[in-house]
Amino acid sequence: MVVPAHDEQDLIGACLDALSEAVHHPGLRGVGVEVLVVLDDCGDESARHCRTRAVPTLAVRERNVGRARLRGFAHLISRASVGAAQAHPRAVWLASTDADSRVSPDWIMTQVELACDGADAVFGVVDIDDWDGFPAPAQRRFLRHYRGAEPADPGLHRHAHGANLGVRLDAYNRVGGFPPLSVGEDNALSVNLHRHPDLRVLHTTAVRVTTSARRDSRVEGGFAHVLSGFE
Repeated sequence: MVVPAHDEQDLIGACLDALSEAVHHPGLRGVGVEVLVVLDDCGDESARHCRTRAVPTLAVRERNVGRARLRGFAHLISRASVGAAQAHPRAVWLASTDADSRVSPDWIMTQVELACDGADAVFGVVDIDDWDGFPAPAQRRFLRHYRGAEPADPGLHRHAHGANLGVRLDAYNRVGGFPPLSVGEDNALSVNLHRHPDLRVLHTTAVRVTTSARRDSRVEGGFAHVLSGFE
């Protein structure tokens, strides 16, 4: 699992605590799980929060979330424990979330179950943490728009969030990994995967993450920027 972070000292602690709970889900006995935080040009205390929780980190200076995810996964894949599994890439599952988000306790377990059922990639949904500071109509407009993008089946959707996705290693390699984009790398990955009709790409509400509703967008066109458009 890769978590890109750029100056996320206020939120990364809760993110890592939620990931720890998901990693220790009783249904994951026998499944090896590695977490890596990619510290992308951090000048704050994000690294300290990782150290106190004994979470491995990789320091980069990309200022680009697509490149940060790409480098994080490349680092994990190159490790001996994962590298040995490259002979059986369908046995390796890559997942990603964001440092301002908290995964559900069954986040990893649900992805593993879907992978065992034949999924090659899984895109989940996000729930907004706290709408404080936003006018009530903004929340209603966002939810109407977000749910309006869903098809008739209530368990499905069309969203792609870097904060909530997973993909099998062989499928990831097949599309060249994460596009090195500063914004929209998640949607671009989804598009690239869907170009291969033999890949089973799921967009499901069964995999959930809670994310922040902060106003300070780290990049033009990022999720905070999207939320501000509903005010």
